[in-house]
Amino acid sequence: MIYVSIIFLILSALVALGNIGGIVSALRRKKQGDDHGYSSVPFISLIFSYFAWLSARDAIGLWAFLPAVLDPGTWMLLALPLMLKDWWRTSCFTRTLKVSGKMGIQTAELTLHSTGRYILKKKWERPSNELGMVGCGETGAVVKAESGFRLTADQGWIRDLKQEADGGFSVIEPTADKAVHPNYSIEGWRLLK
Repeated sequence: MIYVSIIFLILSALVALGNIGGIVSALRRKKQGDDHGYSSVPFISLIFSYFAWLSARDAIGLWAFLPAVLDPGTWMLLALPLMLKDWWRTSCFTRTLKVSGKMGIQTAELTLHSTGRYILKKKWERPSNELGMVGCGETGAVVKAESGFRLTADQGWIRDLKQEADGGFSVIEPTADKAVHPNYSIEGWRLLK
């Protein structure tokens, strides 16, 4: 069984080295102006290390987990609670309101959540041979206002949703951000349930 353990240990080390090499390469490229990152392979080295330990725990001991500890992909376990918290803040389980609207070739969908967060998604319906923006999105904080809601994007942009008599909302963007970021603007839109 020691040979099986060594094979799993080598596989674990290869995954760890691949992740480390990918991150080093991405950092080097970033210094040269290339902004493409690297997506590490999470948890695989941990699984290989576990099987290496399981195959020959008396001979190798906890040394089988050394490649997994050194692997940046395994470090994702530390970030997992933060990622789950971020997912929960805007999940379908916390959604309290969903409205949408259309203007020209653009559609917008806005969801408000009980956690005080919102998501805005915009799409453009273009012919397949036409170049241009096809989608964008933003997240931010939402608070109840006198006549509706106030949305503050994570980038600082502000929008007011004014509730109309028919239950829909009109959008007012009091800041000049729409000139700087026109793709994110929904000024003057009507959003309906």
